[in-house]
Amino acid sequence: MKQPEGFEDSINRVCKLKKSLYGLKQAPRCWNRHFGKFLSNQGFQASKEDPCLYVKKEKKGKMILVLYVDDGLVTATNEEELKNFLQALRKEFSITVSVAHHYLGLEINTQTSGQVKISQEAYARKVLKLFNFENCAPVSTPMEKGSSLRKVHQIQNSEEQEMSVNFPYRQAVGALMYLMIGSRPDLAYSVGVLSRCLENPSNEDVIKLKRVLRYIKGTLSYGIVYNSNVNSNSLECYSDADLGGCEKTARSTSGAVVLFAGGTISWKSRRQCSVAISSTEAELVAASEATREVLWLSRLFKEITNVNE
Repeated sequence: MKQPEGFEDSINRVCKLKKSLYGLKQAPRCWNRHFGKFLSNQGFQASKEDPCLYVKKEKKGKMILVLYVDDGLVTATNEEELKNFLQALRKEFSITVSVAHHYLGLEINTQTSGQVKISQEAYARKVLKLFNFENCAPVSTPMEKGSSLRKVHQIQNSEEQEMSVNFPYRQAVGALMYLMIGSRPDLAYSVGVLSRCLENPSNEDVIKLKRVLRYIKGTLSYGIVYNSNVNSNSLECYSDADLGGCEKTARSTSGAVVLFAGGTISWKSRRQCSVAISSTEAELVAASEATREVLWLSRLFKEITNVNE
C-alpha cells in the first residue's frame, strides 16, 4: 500500500495492513481463513475434495454448509442444531438468514415431499430480454441435426460480416454458459460448439446462437428435479462420443452425465484433446473422462456420509 494522498513524507513510509479491505487481492484469502477458522471451532470439517464444502457430523445429526465467497447455503438433519449454529453465526458476522428459495441465480423449489427442483427461469428471461429475444418464436431443439459438422469459417459478404460483427456474440455465449452450468445440461453441447468460435464468429455461428435463444424461449421452465425416493443411494453415469465431429480439427466430442436421486448432478460436453482414429477410441476417451468425474464424486460423497470415519 502507498501513503494516501496528502500524507506523504520524505521517509517514504508504507502502510501496514491490520484489517483486510474489500477489493484488495489479500481480502478473499483473509476472509476465507477467518470464516474457515470459525467453522472449525463450530465442529465443521473442510472437505478435501471441495474446499468450499464443510461438514459437521455428530450423534444429534449432520450439518452441511457450502460457501461461495460470502454467500452460503446450509442444511441440517436436526433443526435445533441448525438454529444454534445460525445464532452463533449471527454473533460473529453480520448476516441475513432466510429460507433458500434462490442461491447464486438458482431457483430452489420444493415441489412435494422428497422432491426439489432447481431452475433458472428468471435468469433465462433476463437473457432473452437482454438480447431482444423475449418475443421470439420458440423452437423445439437447440441445434439442427448435423449443423456442427458444417465449416464455421466461410467467406462472408459485407452484409453477413456486419451481422456477425454487430451481434454481441461473446456476451451471449457467456450468458448461455452460466445458464448451462447451473441447471440446463440440455444446452451443454450447443454452448460447447458455439464457444469454439468466440474469436471470429461467422454469420452461420450467429444464426446457431440465435436458435439456442429461441429454444430457451420455449423451455423457460426447464430445470432439474431431485427425488429422494429414486435411487438415492447410488450414482448413475453415462458417456458417449461422436467420431471426428469437428470438421475443422477432426477431433471428437465427449459427453458425460452423472445422476443422483433421479436428477443430473454433473454433466459435460467437451471436444477431445487428440484426434481419435476409431469410434472405439473416441468412446474410451469419453468413458475415461466420465470415470474420473465419478471417482471424484464418490470421494466427495464418502466425506459427506462418513466424515468422522
